[in-house]
Amino acid sequence: MMWVIGLCLLGLVCGCSDDSGVNPDTPENRIGPAGGTVHSSTGELTLTIPAGALQDDLDFTVEPDSTPDAAAGTYKIVSPVYSLGPAGTAFGVAATISLAYDETALGPAAENSVVLCASASSGLGWEVLGTTVDSAMNRAAAPITHLSDFAVMVDTVLPTTVETGGYIYSDTTWGAKDTVLVTASVYVTGEASLTIEPGARILFNLGTGLNVYGNLTAAGTEGRPILFTSAADIAGGAPAAGDWDGIRFNRAGGGTLSRSVIRYGINGVYISESSPQITHCLIEEFKQKGIYIDGPGGIVPLELSVTECLIRQRSADYADVRVGVFVYEAVDITIADCAISNCHYGIQFQGQVAIIPHFQVTGCDIREHRWYGIYALAGG
Repeated sequence: MMWVIGLCLLGLVCGCSDDSGVNPDTPENRIGPAGGTVHSSTGELTLTIPAGALQDDLDFTVEPDSTPDAAAGTYKIVSPVYSLGPAGTAFGVAATISLAYDETALGPAAENSVVLCASASSGLGWEVLGTTVDSAMNRAAAPITHLSDFAVMVDTVLPTTVETGGYIYSDTTWGAKDTVLVTASVYVTGEASLTIEPGARILFNLGTGLNVYGNLTAAGTEGRPILFTSAADIAGGAPAAGDWDGIRFNRAGGGTLSRSVIRYGINGVYISESSPQITHCLIEEFKQKGIYIDGPGGIVPLELSVTECLIRQRSADYADVRVGVFVYEAVDITIADCAISNCHYGIQFQGQVAIIPHFQVTGCDIREHRWYGIYALAGG
């Protein structure tokens, strides 16, 4: 009798069970409205789900796919392929997927050619996601709004280095994987447009620059910014502030400059009677001005905005001429949600000759300048 009782106490005899008949442990990949993280069994894939993405608890599945669709064109798959379920699940707030890739499988292809892909909504082929690559950890990440099959791929077409200089008379594109070496100053003429794709690197020889009289579209992404820098800003080089002239938008020129890194110019960006869109840019290590804005001298002001930019000097050398944003003459400007640091002045307004302009500075972090965070001088 004691032996039978002992088995019952251990739950090993038929009829001896707990009251609920339910496993008290939450399944590993059950996520609710509060959010959480889903993992593959090997840790190669993680899915981070923010609060508010789900309305109810959901049991996620992560299954390897041994027979995925083939990669298209010149791409090849360099990671395990995973199917995430339940199929058809959509998120109210974007989740983030991260997937490890095999660096040895890249071959001669560069890691700036790595992309995270999802199976197409049509069920045929793959779609490239907005990818951020961590080359140190060999992981690719991207935001997603629904579950699908996922894989990391690489474009096997090798990046190219293109030398250029002189005048651009017709619409031109500098590609995502291009390294463009500017050997003589580039002039985008009034009838032309220059488009620079996310991920491109634009290197400038000493004394050269990019001058825009037509249209420039340089729109990077969070994971693939566009780089404008000195040709010496490469492994083993010794770049210095003022190595190149910077990007100049001239009268009647314009365009978009976003998600770009601009460093080691005389001025990072020079705007002369033009109204380009400047947003989400990092401008640093400039010799004179991070952004120099030269307005018209007449009665009609230039209207311009600079938003969500980081403008800084990383060194402790506070030269007197270095200003984060310099605004001269008639400009109605909004500087919003920017961080400006380590200059002589953070923002300087000067030389208003014909009208009283409107300056609006909002949501900015302006700190660690030698003299003033904001300096306004009327006239002169």
